[in-house]
Amino acid sequence: MRLRRQLPVVLIIDVEPDERTIRQPADWRGFEESVELFQGLRRQLESRTGTPVHFSWFVRMDPQIESVYGDCSWAAGRNRELFDAIEAHGDELGLHVHSWKWSEADHDWVAEYADQAWVETCVRKGAAAFEESFGRPCRSFRFGDHWMNESTIQLLEDLGIRYDLTLEPGQTGSPYARTKEKFSGWMPDYRAVWRSPFRPARANYLRRYAFQRRDIWLLPISTGFLPAASLGLPKNARPICIALNLCFTPDAFGYILRKSSTNGWLAPVARTDVTIRHEQKKDCEENFRLLLKLATTRDCRFVTPAELIAAR
Repeated sequence: MRLRRQLPVVLIIDVEPDERTIRQPADWRGFEESVELFQGLRRQLESRTGTPVHFSWFVRMDPQIESVYGDCSWAAGRNRELFDAIEAHGDELGLHVHSWKWSEADHDWVAEYADQAWVETCVRKGAAAFEESFGRPCRSFRFGDHWMNESTIQLLEDLGIRYDLTLEPGQTGSPYARTKEKFSGWMPDYRAVWRSPFRPARANYLRRYAFQRRDIWLLPISTGFLPAASLGLPKNARPICIALNLCFTPDAFGYILRKSSTNGWLAPVARTDVTIRHEQKKDCEENFRLLLKLATTRDCRFVTPAELIAAR
C-alpha cells in the first residue's frame, strides 16, 4: 500500500475503565459501546475513501487493573469477542499502561512517575499480560498521561516493541498536569519534539537520530496550540498546547485538525469512556463529521502504525 500524496491517519483509541481512577471492579461499558460507535465511523470512512479503514486500540493492562480486577489482562478475557472482531478488521491492538500506585498513607492512587523501578514494573507486567492474552508480543505501546523518559524507551526497545505513540509535541515540562490527583514526578518537556514519525537518537530519545539510532519508532500525537481566549483564559495568556482529541469541542478539534493536517500525517486520539458521557459523545460524533469531510478533501488513508511506517 502506497501512501504518497495522501494523508495517512493513525486513529488511536485508548481502551480503559469508565472512570479514570478506579476502586471497585465494573464492566467497561464505554469500551463495549465504543466498538459499535467506531464501527459506524469505519463504514462511513470506507464509503468516502473507497479503501479499508484500520484503527489502533490500546488496552489498559497494568498493576492498577490487576489490583482492582485481580488480573492485568481482565479486559481481554472479559471482552474476547470484541477484540477478535477488532483484529478481524485489520486493526492494531496495542498496550496502554498507567503507573498508578496505591498509597496506604493517602488511601488513594498516586500517579507514580518518580520511581523508575515502579514504572518498569508497570510496563513489564503489561507486556507479559498482553502476550499471554493475545498470543503474540506487543508491537505498539502508549504510556498514560503522555509521560515518557529515556530509561522507559530503552525498556520498550528491549521488550521488542516497535512503535510508541506517547509523545505530544509542544507540551512543556512541568509538575503533573492533573492537579486534583496525587502524583510523584514531573511531566516531560516535548517542546522540541519532531512532529513526524522518527527513530530517536540512542543518546536522546527526544531527538531524531544522526548517527546511532534506536530500532523503535516514535509516532508523536497530533497537537496544536489553542488561543488562550478560546479556553476562557485572559487574552494575554500563552496559547495552550492540546492533543487532537475526539472528545474535545468541535471548535477546538476543528482548529487543531486544520493546523495538524499540514504536517503530512495525523494521529488523533480518543478514550473509550467518551460513549458514556453525553456531551462528549455528541462532540465526538460532530468531530467524526469533520474527519469525514477531511477524508474526502485530502484523500485520507486510515492505517495502523506498521502500515504507516511500511509506506514511508
